[in-house]
Amino acid sequence: MPLLRRERLRLLGLEHPDCGLPGQPSCAPLVNRLMFPNSHSLSKPVPEISSTEKVILYRSPLTR
Repeated sequence: MPLLRRERLRLLGLEHPDCGLPGQPSCAPLVNRLMFPNSHSLSKPVPEISSTEKVILYRSPLTR
């Protein structure tokens, strides 16, 4: 995902998933998520958006 697009999603309230560091879950189940840190590893043409991420996007003052 191009950097500018990812920064727009951050402005809307989305964050990268916490994974892969000691004490955090594995990143493997999150690899196709919209805000996965390494978007070049996506195996699907359209990234997955969780229900929580949808709520964050819909509630953002920038999407009203």
